[in-house]
Amino acid sequence: NFVEETLPVGFSATGVNGGGTFNSSTRTILWGPLAGNQTHQLSYTLQPPGGFQGSASVSGTAYFAGATVTVTGDSMVSMIP
Repeated sequence: NFVEETLPVGFSATGVNGGGTFNSSTRTILWGPLAGNQTHQLSYTLQPPGGFQGSASVSGTAYFAGATVTVTGDSMVSMIP
């Protein structure tokens, strides 16, 4: 059981919890393996590139026992000066 989150180009992640790791070359955070039949609260701090203004999207996928599920929750980040 794994969860993978993909960040927008130029963004990075800090403070990844739950034993997750951020891979800057693929812009992904990977958590797992995760124990089944349990709730996992996964979080991180999204770091935009310098001077970023506008909106960008993040997406996530959970992989459990062969099933693929889209992660729900906030998927857009907006930075307005």
